[in-house]
Amino acid sequence: MVRQGYVVVYIMRFIKADLTGYSICREFARDGKCRFRKCKFSHSISNSSDTDKKDQRDNSNTAGDSLSKEPERTDSEGDSRIPGQAVQKNDKLLPLFNMNQTFPGGRHNNDSADICDIRILPTPEEILSPHPEYLPVKDPEQWHLDGVPGLLDRNFRLLRQDTVGQLRDTIRAVLQPSTNRRKAKTQPRAYADPNVSIAALFFSQRIGLKFVIQFRQLYHVQRMSIKQREEWWELSNRLQGGAFLCLVDARGEVLFCTAAEPPKLTPRNPRPKDWSSLWKDKDIATVALELIDPSGDDVQFILGRYRPRGTVQLTLLEFPGILFPAFGPTLQALQEMKRSGDLPFAEFLAPVSLETCDHSMDVPPPEYALKPGFSFDLSCLMTDKTPLKIRRGQTFDIQKLQDHSALDKTQAVALVNTQQRRIGLIQGPPGTGKSYTGVALIKVLLANGGKDKGNIGPIICVCYTNHALDQLLEELLEKKIAQIVRIGSRSQSEVVSRYTLRKLVRKTKTKSERGELQALNQQVEDYRESFVNLKLHSEGSESDLKQFLQTHDPKHHCQLLDKYDEEAFQKAQRKRGDVFQQWIKAGP
Repeated sequence: MVRQGYVVVYIMRFIKADLTGYSICREFARDGKCRFRKCKFSHSISNSSDTDKKDQRDNSNTAGDSLSKEPERTDSEGDSRIPGQAVQKNDKLLPLFNMNQTFPGGRHNNDSADICDIRILPTPEEILSPHPEYLPVKDPEQWHLDGVPGLLDRNFRLLRQDTVGQLRDTIRAVLQPSTNRRKAKTQPRAYADPNVSIAALFFSQRIGLKFVIQFRQLYHVQRMSIKQREEWWELSNRLQGGAFLCLVDARGEVLFCTAAEPPKLTPRNPRPKDWSSLWKDKDIATVALELIDPSGDDVQFILGRYRPRGTVQLTLLEFPGILFPAFGPTLQALQEMKRSGDLPFAEFLAPVSLETCDHSMDVPPPEYALKPGFSFDLSCLMTDKTPLKIRRGQTFDIQKLQDHSALDKTQAVALVNTQQRRIGLIQGPPGTGKSYTGVALIKVLLANGGKDKGNIGPIICVCYTNHALDQLLEELLEKKIAQIVRIGSRSQSEVVSRYTLRKLVRKTKTKSERGELQALNQQVEDYRESFVNLKLHSEGSESDLKQFLQTHDPKHHCQLLDKYDEEAFQKAQRKRGDVFQQWIKAGP
């Protein structure tokens, strides 16, 4: 195997060589060797002068000496350090080259040493910042935080870079187009629609403020029939419900939002009012959007760029394949854990004691299993109701569990080991019964979870996909475990869908809850009517605007409409009505 030092030298020689008339073997230039016995390319990559060759030999010795200082690693020697732990001087896995970087804080208005002060989505100043983001490295000596805060900090920053970093770079490319074609090709894909304007505002009882944007249809779409336009938009998968979007104005201000789900057909509302349509009009496409962060700043962005007469041109960016719920709630949860300092199993995930650096750390039993006299009764798994219990500190007969249950040996061992530890990891290839063992484990916990025993519960089951969650819950229902609540939406199982949280809540409302909910719905409806009565679709009468100025900004009202200045001299100007109209028409 070629040593790293020689690979560096080969690359240096390849860069310096005069390659005119040569067809160099790329594999030889990259690795220092070629796996082909009869390679048709040249392995002579140095065509430099004697002075260069002498420099290369010197560089070879220097690089070889520096790289040879790295100790050899064997299979029995691993990284014994754990995140958050102090660094030992003789650590064998320290990086060879230290990359010095500035600690977080001060790069822009969204760069902070505390992740709780960082907004999930990028700010305009962050998007245009020329400074690279602070990203934690593997070397603990270069961390700015240790222990639990450091673990949360590193996970937050790295996850945010993998997700939000793509959005930031894409928006920067729109605001500051690059002339480098190679760099432009590596940027994430996004759809850009210029000349977008806000066409309408309305209020949804469930979501709150919604707004409709409009833009011109693509040229080839304009020439289609209404049926063809509908099919084209459906097949393109663009601007579908939940799509992650960004609006950018000429000043570089940004607003993140999502495409609203289309109104659903219900027996009570067979023809819901649809405020937007991508395909009905051959010239103009409209789509309803929702705010991701309905804070005052984002609402002000919408209101400040909504013009009943005339338009403020915006650019719409759509990021296909990116969904805010896929990363936003996780980043928010990391911030909340950092804020509260509460991290489950912190003693295992981020120990700070040097004594806990051994990889064979003994994980203790869960707290409920430490109560005096507690034992796991496994009779619920036995096919013949044979009594069998697991007691702390006592040997257990795995063979007996295997003989009198439907578990095989490895499944029985996994179940017993998991019950005796606070953390259990069950690993295996597909078809080995991991889910089956998990169902058996849940069954044992429920059978031993009464108040007179361990008082275990509730049990939270988390799966990577909706399909996997439905499968797990179906298996629980087959085992006569029906006290379940499925949290989340988009269940494809008819059996499990009856146990969704939304449907169960509708069935179990008490009389007082129904009355309170009715009162809240009426209050929301009143707010909705008040919103409509604001008449945001019109500019309002001149008297209304004057009254508003007099109430909320008396100084501005005086400057526009008062006949006398501060020294009681009458102003020489045109009619006050002309000044007021000029001020209205000169708005942004």
